[in-house]
Amino acid sequence: MLSPVVLSPVVLPPPELLVPSTVSPPGTAVYPAGSRIGPRLLDDFELVLVVAGSAELTLDDHTELLLPGSWVLARPGTRDSYAWDRGRLSRHLYVHFDLSPRPEVADWPQVRHWPAETGLAAQLRRLVWLGGDGGGADRTTALRLGLAALLAGVVGGLVPGTASPRAANAALVGALAHVRGRWDADGLVPVGREELAAAAAVSVAHLSRLWRTEFGLGPARALELVRLARALVLLRGGSMGVREIGEAIGFRDPYHFSHRFRASFGTSPSAYRAASPDEQRAVVVPGGVTRLERLLAQEAPYG
Repeated sequence: MLSPVVLSPVVLPPPELLVPSTVSPPGTAVYPAGSRIGPRLLDDFELVLVVAGSAELTLDDHTELLLPGSWVLARPGTRDSYAWDRGRLSRHLYVHFDLSPRPEVADWPQVRHWPAETGLAAQLRRLVWLGGDGGGADRTTALRLGLAALLAGVVGGLVPGTASPRAANAALVGALAHVRGRWDADGLVPVGREELAAAAAVSVAHLSRLWRTEFGLGPARALELVRLARALVLLRGGSMGVREIGEAIGFRDPYHFSHRFRASFGTSPSAYRAASPDEQRAVVVPGGVTRLERLLAQEAPYG
């Protein structure tokens, strides 16, 4: 899943059924690195837009990676939980509401992946403003009507003004193919932004924007975390020493390896190896990096 602009139109119910019967004031939630929510059982609808950081969302028995621009439309009766980015602060916009009568929602999407900035995102920000002091005495009516329009866009997959993802796909495919080729030939060596941008035939700034949209991090940091994630696996099993593991993932200097490992995971390689299995499981990489690692392992990551 590279393109966040793939539309999946859904047949909408009559407009009057999308006007919420109740709306709680929309808001902004900020979570420190490593925060968790849930599991919890929802008794109404919740619409969420991730604007910073990332999360692994579990809806019933399905897990989904959320990045900036990801929308969640959770339904009543859903059990959900969020594991927020362990490496940095995360922020999302949200609104709880209900519909009466409740329409048939079996084919409604529960997660959408779009660019971080769209007209729908601007609509939700306005609703958050209305939910504060900005809406005046008529804010309840404005909230209900504004949310109905927003809901039609999210459910129907209507994102006006978004560009075709074809060029972005080509640039990312080129960059990932280059990384794969370098690592196959030379081992897990660092690959710089300039080298990647040249391979993808785009500017460094443009490539960095693409990577932050897709993976939540710039290319250099994301690839370093992929290499360090390999070290987590090697440290959990096998007989390789810490120095050997560092060399295997492209760190010639063991002190530099230890420094970057500690900066990323809050512990040294030796302490991680000596930790209990539960303590080791508590050390995780951001969800966007896990996705990048999976894509790099594929022969042709994007269709």
